[in-house]
Amino acid sequence: MPSIVDMLYGLESPKQKCIYCDKYSEHNGWESLCNRTCYYGLVDLLESYEKGAVSDPDARIVKYFTIYPEPSHTFFHEKISEYIAKSKLKED
Repeated sequence: MPSIVDMLYGLESPKQKCIYCDKYSEHNGWESLCNRTCYYGLVDLLESYEKGAVSDPDARIVKYFTIYPEPSHTFFHEKISEYIAKSKLKED
């Protein structure tokens, strides 16, 4: 019996590169993330920045929220969104 991914995407599941761990894996519903472990790793990086534990955001959360400014997963992302918006203004 084919997996749900195979039923949704055909026999060959599309591969995606995980923003958190930089590995390629089958798409399984997580946007540019391998699995729940990488999701929670991204959440930890985001929380560290949002709460002020680190002064500069990790490049992985900048990349993720640049690609997905309104992610479907639950994130508190006000500070990183402001950071990205300011960065874009500097580029222009």
